[in-house]
Amino acid sequence: MAHYLIDNDGRPLTINLEGMVRDVPSATARFQREVQQMQRFVETLPLGSLNSIRSTNVEAGYNTQSENRNWFFAIGGYTTWGMGSAAVSGTRADLAYAVDFDYKFYDRYNWDAGKSVTFGGITVTDRFMGEFHRQGLAQEYDCRGSFKRRLTWKKGQIIPGSQLTAPGGR
Repeated sequence: MAHYLIDNDGRPLTINLEGMVRDVPSATARFQREVQQMQRFVETLPLGSLNSIRSTNVEAGYNTQSENRNWFFAIGGYTTWGMGSAAVSGTRADLAYAVDFDYKFYDRYNWDAGKSVTFGGITVTDRFMGEFHRQGLAQEYDCRGSFKRRLTWKKGQIIPGSQLTAPGGR
């Protein structure tokens, strides 16, 4: 909110994506699904290296207030995707995989019609908050984030390092 109202310059903001993935159970699950999709694809590749792999589509996520109030108010809805480079080695009977995986995030910090939140019995609408932008008193902006993992595994294994968990082990 400070970046929107106080900084008021519209510059992009880099979020701590790894922190969000650790703090929000649905963001953890979204990351793990992305890794699983990457794993299924990489396990179809022949021996050798592929310098550029990427998700075919971005996918949406949403931090709910019941999961984590801070991330709900900071981000809410967002999109993510993965990219990287892959190497397949070994023999047909004993294939090994290595991926330098880059998990990416994007959201536009803006105000959607029809939404609202209640603080201490006072309802604040997105229309009200967006009015600051429309009157030139605040600037909407892009939020971006990413983190990298070196992922290695043998065919059919769960990938070590892909199991970031939210508090409480969810």
